[in-house]
Amino acid sequence: MNVILKKDVPGLGKAGDVKTVAEGYAKNFLFPKDLVLLATTSNIKSLEDKKKQVASFAAKEKSTAIDFAERLKGLTLTVKKKAGEGEKLFGSVSTDDIVNALMRHKLKVEKKMINHDPIKSLGEYTASIKLYQGISATVKIMVERE
Repeated sequence: MNVILKKDVPGLGKAGDVKTVAEGYAKNFLFPKDLVLLATTSNIKSLEDKKKQVASFAAKEKSTAIDFAERLKGLTLTVKKKAGEGEKLFGSVSTDDIVNALMRHKLKVEKKMINHDPIKSLGEYTASIKLYQGISATVKIMVERE
């Protein structure tokens, strides 16, 4: 019996795969747990249409991420923090500070997208911003005395 997997099934395949399975396995295990659909021509066509939509959406997301990376290229953010003697900051530069600095440039980024080493003194640093799978941008961060 041919079935389309709705979800990943260990030992069988990933969601969206068309597989041939024993009739008893399908009727007694896969169908009751709502893991598969019967592989009819209409269901297969529907699956192909859905895959095309997902691919189109992913291509748009990737294109948007590439454009955003170009906007971030060469950007230097300025963060002002209180510092004591010897250029040591009171506290540190957080991802919130970086997000706020990006907002001043009208760029919206989520905190979880930013990766940076701890910044605890005045100077120039870099932060990596993961925009999409395999696409990231690096921005310079200038930490100045407030």
